[in-house]
Amino acid sequence: MIRGFGDWQQVKYPSNHRFIGTISGGPPPATNSPPGFCTLTGMGANPNCFDPNQQAYFANPPGSNTFTGSYNWSSQTKDETWMIGVGADWPFAEKWLLNASYIYVSNNGAATFSAPCCDKNGKPFGNPINIGNFDDTRQQYFNIKTTYAYTKSWSFTAGYAYEKFSRNDIGSQNFTYLTPSPTIVAPSTSLSYLNGYYLNPNGNQNIFWLTVTYKFDAPPLLPAPPKLAEAPPVVVVQPPPPAPPPRPTPQVQKITLDSKALFDFDKADLKPEGKTAIDSQVVGKLTNVKLEIVLVTGHTDRLGTDSYNQKLSERRANAVRDYLVTKGIARDKIETIGMGKKQPVAQCDQKNVKDLIACLQPNRRVDVEAKGESMM
Repeated sequence: MIRGFGDWQQVKYPSNHRFIGTISGGPPPATNSPPGFCTLTGMGANPNCFDPNQQAYFANPPGSNTFTGSYNWSSQTKDETWMIGVGADWPFAEKWLLNASYIYVSNNGAATFSAPCCDKNGKPFGNPINIGNFDDTRQQYFNIKTTYAYTKSWSFTAGYAYEKFSRNDIGSQNFTYLTPSPTIVAPSTSLSYLNGYYLNPNGNQNIFWLTVTYKFDAPPLLPAPPKLAEAPPVVVVQPPPPAPPPRPTPQVQKITLDSKALFDFDKADLKPEGKTAIDSQVVGKLTNVKLEIVLVTGHTDRLGTDSYNQKLSERRANAVRDYLVTKGIARDKIETIGMGKKQPVAQCDQKNVKDLIACLQPNRRVDVEAKGESMM
């Protein structure tokens, strides 16, 4: 298994600093001000010592620059650190496990300093003062180890670790000692900043190691207390639930609609009286029926060609279906079919056309068959 990881962070530290060296020790009238206040009179008087805009030097007496006892400066310090790493575990044999990892850490520091104008000679400090290598470091870590599980309890591990550190810091680079002012702390070889730590901070390490591990078995668990004999549970025999009522047998209703009431001769458009007939003879009877399917079949008489009568019977069946849908019957429950003149119920041989049309009236019809269960 291989794992990768990383991290990035940035830290900024803005700071403002104030040095005031002309505070009155009091009491008046020695400095004409109480303790903790700016000196008002005497040598080095600085009545504006708490003013953040007070310059470090001013002319006193005229023509010479004298330290005021006030000094303001600020710094903007930033550290940006990022880290990446990868690790892997490989059980390359039954009792062997290999682990390896590599980590790289980089820190880039920078600082900007600013101070008020000017030095004692009246020369500007050149603000801002930028330091680009303020605590820049690089670190690398590489580790590899292999473990052999000799038994369940005994295991042996051998490994190698490599570490490398490099530093580039203008604040301490190439300095053997970092010595404070002798007026504050007297130099001493026992002080940590005199031990040469910063002389050569770069370096690397190579470490080889071997461990032997023995794992003790966990103590045995206490035996569970014996269980007391329990009386057998009383089995209550429940009477069987009553058998569900028999499901009603789906019924089929066949309703024949006279095409004279539904359509004009040789037409497939429902007439108002045709819609009334469907409402009373079909829709009214299907209100309390759980429908499975409705079959609408259109018929014609023998007058006309076969193809014409076939299409006419289909249009009449579709017209009845569409009206049933408007009355709330699901369209997917309705099927339509046209039979043309194939299933006549009346045989006529009148010579007079008008009499023949009247005789063939029963053949011009629409049959509606509904299959479903009554919900009454």
